[in-house]
Amino acid sequence: MLVQDIIARLGDRVVALAGRIRAAEDYAALLQMKGISSAQGGAYVMPSGIRGGRVESATGVFTQIVDEVIAVVILVPAERGLGRQGATIESLKQDVIQALCGWVPEEAIGPFQLVRGAMINLGEGALAFQLEFSVPDQLRIIP
Repeated sequence: MLVQDIIARLGDRVVALAGRIRAAEDYAALLQMKGISSAQGGAYVMPSGIRGGRVESATGVFTQIVDEVIAVVILVPAERGLGRQGATIESLKQDVIQALCGWVPEEAIGPFQLVRGAMINLGEGALAFQLEFSVPDQLRIIP
């Protein structure tokens, strides 16, 4: 559900990506079948991991803060940019950061924050930059 919420938010807030945001399955298919050079550009949103945090245990209840980590891969054709205005990796990177950082999705216990970002592809006719964001959640287990 979180991935779909992020796709909707980016679609609303990052004009150059509207209609060009997909989930992990589409990214995997792109890499396996067509290759990154055939990409039209856009963004791919996918779960990237879970990071455990502070643990508290009180009167038979185990609680732990965990961070859900989500990756947003921005893909731009190397020669022409993306969309009518030719959006670049740099401009899209900043727009995605502005759209997600500080946002508190429904049912989250805190806001999204930037974890890291890195260029993950410089060849095959496309540039790909991966941003990772985390949002806190809480495990609550009664053993």
